[in-house]
Formats: sequence, structure tokens, C-alpha cells
Amino acid sequence: MNRLKNLRSLARSQNFRWLVVMGLFLMIASLPLSAQFTGGTVQVDPTVGAQTVTKYIVDGVLYCVAGVAFICFCWGIVQLFRRPLEGIMEVAVGLTVMYLIGHSLGWTSALTGVTTG
Repeated sequence: MNRLKNLRSLARSQNFRWLVVMGLFLMIASLPLSAQFTGGTVQVDPTVGAQTVTKYIVDGVLYCVAGVAFICFCWGIVQLFRRPLEGIMEVAVGLTVMYLIGHSLGWTSALTGVTTG
């Protein structure tokens, strides 16, 4: 009975609580330290995710503009038979914009297999 009372008083003592807290702290603090001895570590650039999201947004906008340029090109072909000068202008603008966007998105290398530097 006396021994049980000693254990209860030990669990209630301030020193024992500090010992438990310090033990947990040391265990948690040692986990990153032990990580350097287990296999390799990889350094991660935190901006990669934001760059990827930005690239997808810009590519999506470029695809939308390329779609409008294609419509402009098709409308220019129709206009060639009604108003030739306006049709030529529409076709030229459509082809130019599609070329510029296609070049920036890498469509030329996807079609030909040739990468340009």
C-alpha cells in the first residue's frame, strides 16, 4: 500500500512531469537529426508548385487565345469571298497568332520531333 502511495506521489511530483516532458521533447527533437543518417535527403524548392500552377494557367490562356485565332482564321477564309482585303487580314492575323502561340507552347517540336534551343 505504501509503495502504491509512493508511485502516486511520484506521478504527481513536478520533477517527474518535467522529466516526462523533457523526454518527449528530446525524442521529437532527435527525429530530424536521425533523418540525416537514414538514406538520402532531397532538397525541395518550395516555389515549384506555384510555378507549375502558373504555367498551367498561362498555357490555358494561350490555348483560349489560339482557339480565338483559329476562329479568326476560319472567318477570314469566309471573308475572302465577300471582302477580299478584310479576309486576307483576318487570315494573316489568325496564322500569325497561331504560329506565335504554337511556338511558345512547343507545338513545333511536338509535331516534328525537332527541339529548337
